[in-house]
Amino acid sequence: ASVTAGKPQLFTISPQGEVVEDSVARGEEWPRIFVDVQPGLQTLVICGAGHIAQPLCEIGYMMGFRTIVVDDRWAFANQERFPHATEVRVGPFVEVLESLDINAQTFVVVVTRGHNWDEACVRTALKKNPAYLGMIGSKRRAKATLERLAEQGFNPETLRRIHTPMGDR
Repeated sequence: ASVTAGKPQLFTISPQGEVVEDSVARGEEWPRIFVDVQPGLQTLVICGAGHIAQPLCEIGYMMGFRTIVVDDRWAFANQERFPHATEVRVGPFVEVLESLDINAQTFVVVVTRGHNWDEACVRTALKKNPAYLGMIGSKRRAKATLERLAEQGFNPETLRRIHTPMGDR
């Protein structure tokens, strides 16, 4: 029953082969299994179709993500450059992001060619509550972007959800 709740949980296999909650087994030395329920198809939205986006799209594909590449340049955002993308969307960043179903199963990575587009993408995606929102950039640029978003009315708790610079501890 707990598996259907969608939460990761430890289970135990009884000598009779029954799967029981680990807490019910009360420390018996029976085999244990850990179940991590995956909530369905997850989407990776990559904002920007430059040199970072190409390997990122391939990694997303290898990991089983539905991948969507977004850019405003036809020369960069095309199926030839992103053969494993589920979709390649060409158009103004904000307009395209607003049209996408971004939800708790969506991971948004912002790697555009400039901080103005990065900020616009982050602002748009943040309003849709994705599972993950990351933005590339230097610490200085990340700090400036977060300060501008705070000035635009985003609260500190919301801004803490932005992973920037990506990969920084």
